Amino acid sequence: MTRALRESGRHGEAAALFREALAQLPSDNPDTDPFKVSATIGLGRSLVQLHKTDEAHPLLESALETSTRKFGADHYRTAEAHLGWGSACGRWGEGKKPDRRCWRREPSRSLSAAPS
Repeated sequence: MTRALRESGRHGEAAALFREALAQLPSDNPDTDPFKVSATIGLGRSLVQLHKTDEAHPLLESALETSTRKFGADHYRTAEAHLGWGSACGRWGEGKKPDRRCWRREPSRSLSAAPS
């Protein structure tokens, strides 16, 4: 449902549901739990669409690092995290100086191996 809300442009509602889902996870739930990674990515991507990049960027950066470590560079969750993280970086130009973190990240193995 959260994905459908986000994809239909109802980003505020999606963000609220992603927050609720994350809050309902047990406190001992590891950061590497697939549901937690996906919900964090979804929340971050919703926040980007709401122009809340200051809040979205650390969530997406953390989800990207966790997903890469847990699932690998070629996993679909990691690709979705890259997409969200890149969107957050793209929004930094909207009235703000770009965040240095956006330009330090090395390309993933799968992206750097792509033919040019």
